[in-house]
Amino acid sequence: MIAALLSAGHDAVTIDCAALSDRDEDRTYLRSITEQARISARLGAQDARPKAVVFDNATEMPAFAQVEVKRLLDHLEEEDGTGHGALVLITTARSPIREAVAAGTFRDDLYYRLSGVRLTLPPLRAREHPAKLASGLANTLAGHDVDLTDAASAAIAAYDWPGNLRELQNTLRQALLQGQGGRISELDLALAQPSFAAPRAPKPGAAFDEETMILDALQSARWNVSKAARHLGIGRATIHRKMNIYGISRPS
Repeated sequence: MIAALLSAGHDAVTIDCAALSDRDEDRTYLRSITEQARISARLGAQDARPKAVVFDNATEMPAFAQVEVKRLLDHLEEEDGTGHGALVLITTARSPIREAVAAGTFRDDLYYRLSGVRLTLPPLRAREHPAKLASGLANTLAGHDVDLTDAASAAIAAYDWPGNLRELQNTLRQALLQGQGGRISELDLALAQPSFAAPRAPKPGAAFDEETMILDALQSARWNVSKAARHLGIGRATIHRKMNIYGISRPS
């Protein structure tokens, strides 16, 4: 959806909510973004400021940021009819935001204001043809057609991808740099991602097993928390908190 908006001419700015903390610099940064958004909405097509604001990891949005976003939405509603339709607000999350609402960490009034069109994307390991997705992504990254060998396609299909699309993108980018550029073999993938371990079975009845995802990311990163956090697209503080919740600790 974000890619479609950008291809339709929307310039975007992305805010990683997991990286925000209740500090003066973060408050000032967010306030500057929302002020630009207000100006962009008011001026519409005449303005060169971002036309889309993406709030990534929205379930990690701190309370002060929720207040600021709610204030922005109130402003846009007051300015209805003056061009705010040119501004698009997008929230992304690894788990349903309604779960954060139920847990009391996300405002229910903000959730209902943001929940317009909702898209649920399955994790990469649940896709039926991950190698086809990898092929298209490799072509985009290289800027030309890239041949994935049968062995490389099989390795992609067998791997669990705990870091989801970000990990796949990083793996393909590294494979293109270290390989021939027009062809990706299993060896190229192995150079970028040393271990294609057999995927762990999810817990019975669980379509999205966060504990397994966290553990797999840590094991793939050889228990380097910073690397695992980058693969998952979350902050170090978040992954440490999840480890405490699930009782995950580095093996001695």
